[in-house]
Amino acid sequence: MALWVSRATASGGFGVVLFFVLSSYLITELLLREFEQRGILDVKSFYIRRALRIWPLYFFFLVVAFLIIPQQSDYSIKTNFFIPMMLFVGNWACVFAGGMGASVAAPLWSISVEEQFYIAWPLIISKVGVKHLKRVCLGLIVIANLTRVIMEKKGAGFVAFWCSTVTWFDAIAAGALFAILLRGRVPRWSLVTRLLLCVGGLVVWVLSIRFGNQLIYPDIFQYPLVIFGSCLLLVGVLGSNLRSPILVYLGRISYGLYVFHSAALALASLVFVVYSPLCALAGLVITLSLGSASYALLEQPFLKLKKRFTYVTSERVALGESGGTILAREVNPN
Repeated sequence: MALWVSRATASGGFGVVLFFVLSSYLITELLLREFEQRGILDVKSFYIRRALRIWPLYFFFLVVAFLIIPQQSDYSIKTNFFIPMMLFVGNWACVFAGGMGASVAAPLWSISVEEQFYIAWPLIISKVGVKHLKRVCLGLIVIANLTRVIMEKKGAGFVAFWCSTVTWFDAIAAGALFAILLRGRVPRWSLVTRLLLCVGGLVVWVLSIRFGNQLIYPDIFQYPLVIFGSCLLLVGVLGSNLRSPILVYLGRISYGLYVFHSAALALASLVFVVYSPLCALAGLVITLSLGSASYALLEQPFLKLKKRFTYVTSERVALGESGGTILAREVNPN
């Protein structure tokens, strides 16, 4: 039982995979809507919107953490990581250096992956057009899996698999395919079906981490399984009627929660020397506090400015033909 519980807890790390799928779906859906309404994509405005959403908090955290935390501390951002992260290639620095250890900025490798996606995706859509975008997605899936095969044969370690951009091409492609195939529609599942899909997705996560090491080539098979589980979770909640004010608020501040959570746990560990449930609880409280303060004081002013460069609202959109609705908010990164 302890083994299963530990594996279930560890599978929570796959939340970043779910985000890659979800983010790709939402960004692609919004870009497709803009293209459909305007006949063209304003790539410059897209870049400005993404910069206003991500850069203020991201750069604020990196600079403050780099200046405040002494370099000799395990929690610091070392110089050889600071510059690549400022240039949004921090994930590749992790690949070549074998990770960032206990640094408070270690989880932010995924922001680099997202930024690379944001830079490339509108240009790809503008170049190939919506008509051929499905082929691009299928090609990305093939490239990702072939890359994993090569990396497995070359003996690449966990960090190389986990932090590489290419190994997540199929997660990004999966989310985009949902947007292409659904085209604004949402599944009308019953509550039971949605629960089964979500539970199924979580079960796939847990099983993949529980038995992954027993596979002959774990990284080749485990990653597609985790992405499949993430797709089940996305489909399970897409178009649902979740209206809890608490969940909505947590969604709004989720970017700050992700950015600050490692630093919050580091602060809690200064009081609770031995990691314990109490230490984790303290870290959670600190994370929520910092995330709330960040959203109110740092993020909201830029979010208001971001609206000036928005053509297609990311709020709920009524679908005339089906009479349904779709929630397609631009989620906070990670």
